[in-house]
Amino acid sequence: MSEASAEKVNTRVVTAHPSRERVLDNITLQLTALKERDVPRRIIDCFKDVKDDIIRHVCETRMTENAIPCILVIPESYLGLDGLLNLLRHGRAKGRTHLEPRHILNASRNTPQNPYFLINVTTNLNFLGTNPFTVQRAVNRDNNQRSMLTFAETCALELHTSLTDTYDISMIGSRYKEKNNTALLQLHRDKNNQIKLTASSTLTKDLISPTYKKRQALTV
Repeated sequence: MSEASAEKVNTRVVTAHPSRERVLDNITLQLTALKERDVPRRIIDCFKDVKDDIIRHVCETRMTENAIPCILVIPESYLGLDGLLNLLRHGRAKGRTHLEPRHILNASRNTPQNPYFLINVTTNLNFLGTNPFTVQRAVNRDNNQRSMLTFAETCALELHTSLTDTYDISMIGSRYKEKNNTALLQLHRDKNNQIKLTASSTLTKDLISPTYKKRQALTV
């Protein structure tokens, strides 16, 4: 998806509403990717059946500069940790992890249990290599109210953008284990060119911390 390859993103610059054609193209590419990954038809139909409503919601939102208009998200409750990672590809390699699913917790209590979508998603490349919590504070200045991605949302972003070809992705919308969670969840390419989910307290020079403006449940 070419819109995810912008060199710089300023989360404080708001541009016009996206055109219907742009949003339709954005969603069509994602539905095609889900089909190519053999996602169950019932899940794909959840999005297809309300595609016009998704387009309407997205088109009503003014976009941040260089934002991805919409990302379709399959929650962990539908495919599980391994199922979501299996959707990710680098060559023949699939996503993998040794983490225990029961220890991955969403920081937000309002995460939908059914398929949903994110609106106005930014990669925040201008904060490359920055601590994710610093990014979170910076993008929320002046009541901007942007949110960090969860594990499922990060998988959806990677599926449709292949950002791990270049970057490591943090996801402090989910945490690993309880307490202060000094180990951050990260998605990255390892030395075997496999996409790997890890919990690490180490920051990398290629780390990005994507955010979104709005999370929207499907209208069924």
